[in-house]
Amino acid sequence: MKNIFLFIVMFLTITFCMGQGVINNLSHPVINHSVISNTDQLLVTGGGDIYNTFTTAVDTQKQEKPLIYPNPAHQTLTIQLLSDNDRITIYDNLGKVVYSQHNVSGDVQIDCLEFNDGMYMVSVCNGQLCTNEHVMVWNH
Repeated sequence: MKNIFLFIVMFLTITFCMGQGVINNLSHPVINHSVISNTDQLLVTGGGDIYNTFTTAVDTQKQEKPLIYPNPAHQTLTIQLLSDNDRITIYDNLGKVVYSQHNVSGDVQIDCLEFNDGMYMVSVCNGQLCTNEHVMVWNH
């Protein structure tokens, strides 16, 4: 989705600049895309000359999330939390809570031997952000 958005922004920007006389004699434009401090920068070149640089307002910063592994889980599930006082809730495929723990931090190991084989939703919340991830449990 982001790539399609960037392509549309590049196309509209180049079309606008050609119409305004900013880019002239650009028969075979080369568009280079680079990430510079959380903004995308588009560099349009042609014939060895740099014609213009456009900076868009696309945020490229990635949101970090807790690491949940292994998937599939066989006996234990490990969750590496990024903050303190997190809440971990695990739901079965019917939406029933099968595990819940509050005010946890660091690395948490969950014993999955009591879980039935199947798909589970692991929800980790830290007060501001909730991360949900599907995990397969396969014990038998």
